[in-house]
Amino acid sequence: MNKILSKTRNLIFILTILSFFVLAFLFYDIYQSHKKYDDGLKVIILLLIPILYIFILYIIKKIYVIANSQVKESEKIFNSQKNILLLTNGEEIIDANRAFLDFFSYKTLEEFKKNYKCICDHFISEDGFLSAKMGTDSWAKYVYLNPNNNLAKIKKENKIHIFKVFVQKIEEDKDIENTRLVVTLEDISNEVATNKELIEQKTRLQNSNNSKAQFLANISHELRTPLNSVIGFSNLLFDTKLQKEQYNLLKNIDNSSRILINTIDDILNVLKIDQKSIELENNHFTFDELIKNIDDIILKLSINSKNIFKLNKNIDIFYKVKSDKARIIQLLTILLSNAYKFTQNGNIELEINLLNENDKNIEVLFCVKDTGIGINKEHIDSIFNEFFKVDILNHKDYSGTGLGLAIAQNIANAFNTTIDVKSEERIGSSFCFSLVLETIKEEKNNNYSYPIFQDISILVVDDHKANCELSKKILEKSNVDVTVAYSGEEALEIFKKNKDRFDLIFMDILMPGLNGFDTTLKIREIDLDIPIIALTASTSTIDKELANEIKMNDFLSKPVEPQNLFEIIFKYVDRIKDIEVDYKSGKTNLINDIINIEILRAKLSNNDIVIDILKSFIEELNSYFINIIDELIKNSEESKNMLYSLKGLSGNIGANALYNACIRIEDKYKRDINPEFEDIKILKDEIENIKNELKYLDDLN
Repeated sequence: MNKILSKTRNLIFILTILSFFVLAFLFYDIYQSHKKYDDGLKVIILLLIPILYIFILYIIKKIYVIANSQVKESEKIFNSQKNILLLTNGEEIIDANRAFLDFFSYKTLEEFKKNYKCICDHFISEDGFLSAKMGTDSWAKYVYLNPNNNLAKIKKENKIHIFKVFVQKIEEDKDIENTRLVVTLEDISNEVATNKELIEQKTRLQNSNNSKAQFLANISHELRTPLNSVIGFSNLLFDTKLQKEQYNLLKNIDNSSRILINTIDDILNVLKIDQKSIELENNHFTFDELIKNIDDIILKLSINSKNIFKLNKNIDIFYKVKSDKARIIQLLTILLSNAYKFTQNGNIELEINLLNENDKNIEVLFCVKDTGIGINKEHIDSIFNEFFKVDILNHKDYSGTGLGLAIAQNIANAFNTTIDVKSEERIGSSFCFSLVLETIKEEKNNNYSYPIFQDISILVVDDHKANCELSKKILEKSNVDVTVAYSGEEALEIFKKNKDRFDLIFMDILMPGLNGFDTTLKIREIDLDIPIIALTASTSTIDKELANEIKMNDFLSKPVEPQNLFEIIFKYVDRIKDIEVDYKSGKTNLINDIINIEILRAKLSNNDIVIDILKSFIEELNSYFINIIDELIKNSEESKNMLYSLKGLSGNIGANALYNACIRIEDKYKRDINPEFEDIKILKDEIENIKNELKYLDDLN
C-alpha cells in the first residue's frame, strides 16, 4: 500500500513541475511578443496564466487527497482482523497484513517466508477441507475457480482453527505470472464452536423433550390403567340393583374417573402438539353418522343443563367423505363443551353448511354459536394459548385446565385450517372453521355390530388383573375363548405351549419384567404371522415407531371400548370369513331382532293388521313421543308419563330392546334417581333403530 502511495506522490510531483515549466514558457513568450497581441489583451492573458496554474495545482491536490484516502481505506481493510495476503499468480507472497503475521507470531513477512514458501504448508489434510478437495491444482487457483464453501483447517499451538478462504484478482498483466491475487482468510473457529454447541444444546433439549414425552406417556399409562378398571367395573355395577345412596356414590366415582381421564387426555394432546405429532387418519363416514355422534355429545352435555340447543344443517347428510372423523368430533366437542360451560339459561347452536362442491371435494363450514358471557376483545388473541384462562371472578363453574382451545386450534391446523372467533361480552361468541373433505362413492355395508363368534381364541396380556378381567368379560359376551396372562413371561410360556391355538394377541406395552415390546420380539421368533395388538394408554410417537419395527400390527387405546375390540378382531382374524358369525343382517331379520314379528303375528293372526299396527306405532313415535328425549333431559313430569306410555306400547308389539330401555329408566325413577346420559342414549338409539328398520314394512308381506 505504501508503494502505491509513493508512486502516486511521484506522479503528482512530476505533473506539478511539468505544468509549471509549460506555463512559465507561455508567460515568457507572451511577455516578449510585440506583434501578436495588443497591450490590453496581453495584460489579460498574463494575469490568467498564474490563475490557471493555481487551478491546476488545486486539481492535482484533489487527486492526491482522493488517492491518499483510497490508499488509507485499502490499508484499513488490509489491516483488518481478517488475515489477508497479496500473492502473485505463482502463489508467491508479496505482502501480508498485520493480522496474518500476528496469527503466525512473526514480526515481518520476510521471517515467515524464510520458514514457509506457501501458506498451504499449514493446511491440515481432512475430508471436506481445502487440502483434500484441491487435488493437483494450486490451492489459490482452485479457490478462485470454485469460490463457494472453501474451508481450511490450520493448527496453531495445539489448537485447531478453521478459516473461510476467498481469492480475488486485482491486477491483470500480459505476463500471467505478474497477476496479483488477494487472499482473505476469515477465522470462523468461534462461529463453528458456537454452532456445534448450539447443535449439542438442541440435541440435549430434544433428548430432554423425548424423555419428558416418554415419562408423561408412561405416567398416563399408569394412571389410565387403574382408571380403565374403575370405569369398566362401574359400568358393570350400574346394571345391578342399587339403592339410591349406592347409586349416587357410584356415580360420583364414575364422574371423577372420567374427569381424570379427560385431564390426562388434555395433557397428552398438548404433548402431541409440542412434538408436532398430531396425526390425522383417513376413514370413511357419512354426515349422517357424524351428526349422530354430535347428537350423542349434545345429549351428554344437555344433562342437567338449562340451555336450549339447536342444530342447523344445510348439507346432504348422505355425503360420504374420507377424513379423520374422530378428530372432527374432538374439535367440535371442545367447542360445544366451551359453549355449554360459559352459557347459562341461553341458546347454543351448531351450524353445518356446505360452502363449495366439486367432483372430488366438498368444503364445509362448522360454526358453534352461544349466547354466553362472551370474551373481552383484549383477550380474543390469547384464548388459543396453552393454559390461558380468563379470570371470571374465580367462578368454579368456569374452571378447567386452559388447554381446550389450544388443542382445538392445533387440531384445526392439522386440517390446514384455523378457528375464526367473533365475540362480544355479555352477548355471546361464535367459533367457526371450514374443512375441505374428499368425497367418495358410497359403499353398501350390511354388517351390524356386536357379533357372536364361533371358535375364536384370543390371548390377553396385562399386568393388571382388573384389566384382564374386564377385557375377558367383554370378549366372552361375543363367545370368544379368552386366555389371560399377567406378565410377559407368563404370556411367553402360554404361547409356546399353545402356539396354534390363538387367533390374536392383545399385548399391554408397559409391564414390569418382560415388557410388551420384548415379549412381542420373543413371540415373533416363534410365529411371524399372528396379529399382536398393543393394548396401551401410551400415545407416544416413539412407541408407535418401535411397535412398527418389531411388527406389532396395531394400537388399541385404553379405556377399551367393546366396538373397538370387535373391529380389531374383524380386521386381523382372517379365519372369520370362513367361520359362522351371527350378524344381524338383512332387513326382515333385523326387524325380527328389534320387534318380535312372530309373536305379534301369533297374537293377531293377520299380517295386514300387524303392518297397520306397526305403522301406527311409527306415527306415535313421530308425533306424541317426538320430544321424549328432550323431556327426559329436562327431567320433566311429562317425561315420566311419556315413558310409561312408550313402555306399554313397545311391550305390546314385542319391541323388547325398546321396552327394556324404558324399564331401565323407569326403575331409576322409582328409586328417585334421575336418568343418566347412557340411559337416555340407549333409549334414543332404540327409537332410531325402530324408525330406520320399519321403513321396510313392505318386506313383511
